[in-house]
Amino acid sequence: MQQKGPEHRYTRLKYTLAGALFGVCFPLVAWLIDLIHHGLPWTLSSLAQMHSSNPIHWIVDTAPLVLGSIASFLGKSAQEVQRINASLEQRVSERTQALQLALDENQAQKAHLETAKQQAEAALAVRSQFLSAMSHELRTPMISILGWLDLLDKDNLRPEQADSLETIRRSARSLLGVISDVLDFSTGDSGQIKVRNNSFNPTEVSREIWDLMYPTAVTQGIRLELQVTENLEGKYFYGDPAHIRKALKNLLGNALKFTHQGSIFMRCQLRADTLRFEVEDTGIGICQAVQDQIFDAFTQADASSRRRYGGTGLGLTVARQLVDAMGGQLQMLSEKDEGSVFWFDLPARPAPAPPPELLDRSPTPPSRQGLQILLAEDNPINAEVIMAQLEELGVNIEWVENGEEVLEIVQERSFDLIFMDHHMPKKDGVEAAKEIRALDSAVSLIPIVALSASIVEEERQACADAGMNGFLGKPVTQERLQWALGHYGPPPANDDA
Repeated sequence: MQQKGPEHRYTRLKYTLAGALFGVCFPLVAWLIDLIHHGLPWTLSSLAQMHSSNPIHWIVDTAPLVLGSIASFLGKSAQEVQRINASLEQRVSERTQALQLALDENQAQKAHLETAKQQAEAALAVRSQFLSAMSHELRTPMISILGWLDLLDKDNLRPEQADSLETIRRSARSLLGVISDVLDFSTGDSGQIKVRNNSFNPTEVSREIWDLMYPTAVTQGIRLELQVTENLEGKYFYGDPAHIRKALKNLLGNALKFTHQGSIFMRCQLRADTLRFEVEDTGIGICQAVQDQIFDAFTQADASSRRRYGGTGLGLTVARQLVDAMGGQLQMLSEKDEGSVFWFDLPARPAPAPPPELLDRSPTPPSRQGLQILLAEDNPINAEVIMAQLEELGVNIEWVENGEEVLEIVQERSFDLIFMDHHMPKKDGVEAAKEIRALDSAVSLIPIVALSASIVEEERQACADAGMNGFLGKPVTQERLQWALGHYGPPPANDDA
């Protein structure tokens, strides 16, 4: 007989254990199903039957019932799974619909907000355009008034007449200042402030504003002192000197308005890598309660200040807009009845000195008698004022009203210099200047000086880009006209140079 090895014995043991396990588990499963489906009494009866009979027979007799119960249990479980799946699908569908509805509402709200934003921006643009247009239109007659006042001042007037004339001049200049503030504010409020990166000397810029405001301080009996640190002398930096001048002028004008006695200090300092411009006064000061609103448009300390001192309340707002555009921050310290300090810091970026021809420090040249001057000005009143000023300087003048007439007459007659308004009908000054420079003749070399009531820096640049030689802002004084004649006009006939 062949001897059976350990593998055979191991296999028999596995089957024996499996049979024993089935024999034990099958009754237990059967009892559990009986207990679930028939209750405790029936289950006990079944156990008693198995105990009194052969277990094998009981298993055979009970197997169909057990298998049927298992099948019934699995069927019910499958139905429950289907029910749960259906419930989950419904809940997912409901949640998906709710999310889609919320998404649609969010999209609608976003579209509504975008529309409202566009409408607000359009309204702001229209308002700014309106303010700019109205300011320009208001400046035009004021320029004529100031021009005639300057001419009348040359007549032999009695003292009382001279006093009355000076009162009119101050009132006109005050109104012109209000108009300029509104124009500056509309430019900043619409986000149209352009910052240039030119070489400038902080000492010269500060001194220009000090020279401009010094006569007012003397008239009010206020001591106005300019303090510049020694480390700034002769140094140039990159920045926008036009915006710095305007901000300093507004700060200094504000200090002069609210200082009745004492002193005002204007400081320019180089601190490590920053330039600080500062105005300190010994005026009425600002109480803590209103300091947070002092930079808001059309705002003054209180209603009584507006009635007593006048003004639009735009000076500090415009100054802040300009400083913000240049990357600085306008700050202040003040105590009521103790005076105020306003200052702003800008990056100190060293720059080379500008070319000599760009430095406007030349003395006023003598006027040129007998020069042939072409004046292009669409406003008859302004033209009359400028012609009267030029006639007193001994020059010959021809007047036209638009750029098309300029192009016609310069090719028919010879002129030494053209004074040309920027804004004119049919063809404006910039377009006319470009076409003159494009001519293939000596006419293209005629010096052109722009005249404009606008104080926007972009217009100055547009005139320069068109080939104009100079720019005079209105109101144009006779002194500035005389300077332009000598600076841009041809040299005297006896000039050896």
